[in-house]
Amino acid sequence: MLGIALLALLGSTSVEGHKGCGGGEIMRRNPGGALVTRDDGTWQSEAALSESHLSCILHFQLTIGGDQSCMAYSYAPWADLKDKYPTIWETAGIVEGDQEAMDLFSKINATVNQKVPNVQPRGTSNGDWSGVNQTGLNSPETCWWTFGGCSTPAADLDIQPDITTLPIPESWGYGFDDGPNCSHNAFYDYLNEQNQKATMFFIGSNVADWPLQALRGIKDGHQICVHTWSHQYMTSFSNEVAFAELYYTRKIIKDILGVTPKCWRPPFGDVDNRVRVIAEGMNMTNIVWSDDSADWKAGAAANAITPAQVDANYQEVIDAQKNGSYSTHGPVVLTHELSTYHPLICWTSTYGQTTIQCRKPSNSCLKSRPPSNTFYLLLSQ
Repeated sequence: MLGIALLALLGSTSVEGHKGCGGGEIMRRNPGGALVTRDDGTWQSEAALSESHLSCILHFQLTIGGDQSCMAYSYAPWADLKDKYPTIWETAGIVEGDQEAMDLFSKINATVNQKVPNVQPRGTSNGDWSGVNQTGLNSPETCWWTFGGCSTPAADLDIQPDITTLPIPESWGYGFDDGPNCSHNAFYDYLNEQNQKATMFFIGSNVADWPLQALRGIKDGHQICVHTWSHQYMTSFSNEVAFAELYYTRKIIKDILGVTPKCWRPPFGDVDNRVRVIAEGMNMTNIVWSDDSADWKAGAAANAITPAQVDANYQEVIDAQKNGSYSTHGPVVLTHELSTYHPLICWTSTYGQTTIQCRKPSNSCLKSRPPSNTFYLLLSQ
């Protein structure tokens, strides 16, 4: 396999989500319901659910719309593991008695203190940098991506640089943040119809909330990467908390999906050399981006951005290809697990000679067929 493929701070109990194709909301919580178990590769339910609900939940097919697409359920394997994890949607910490985590953290922490002893936490977990002196923070020694976009640490630190573009000419770094969510079936159906694979950056608490939806990601052949446990600003955390945010997300993906991610993306792109060393100690490469679609802002109450502005952001990428900017590499474009926008329907086999609106058709989800050979995966799993 070829090596590739931001939501506002989330509250602990309720979140205003983005509408998905099926009418459910991204980031909706799962309060639990009918118990679903897995037995010899088949999905079974211990409750008398309707056939359509079983099809939706157990076979991952969206056959009903509206709020029912986010029908709550309980998943037995996660119920058995729950006590070994931090509370979902709360800032992670090493779980009491987790000796394996404590041993690994001790090793990684020693490396952090050896390589970057002067890089300290800053700001708050919701991104308040007031009072932070930014002098020198964009230097290769600190390399704070949030202010200045530094992605290549000082060579003598021996820290892997971030992935920001693809080495493949005229390609598109194809990935989606913030999944899994209960309303993503229509979006995943579309990817299947087009025989397209992507990099999915999963939030650990979302995997805990919607484990079956997470399983669809791996079942459909997508690459799964880490997007932290609680989706907060990583450079604000202590070494231990930053470790826990990554460690338990990687762990739940392994426990529920059966794969160990080798890649991650910091929420809001908030990373510096200290956090890079912590992630690297878990064999994870940091993937940020070269272009931002701002897709998540459209329709979000706190952000005044129109669908036309999102379309324009995509068009800028297409126009850059037209003028030869991607003759030697390809962009990594920040997009989210939404059905409202989809970059592939804007990117044609002739790279933009035909302009297509990125907005979702009013009565169906993403029916345009883009080429199947212009997007690549970032890292092997």
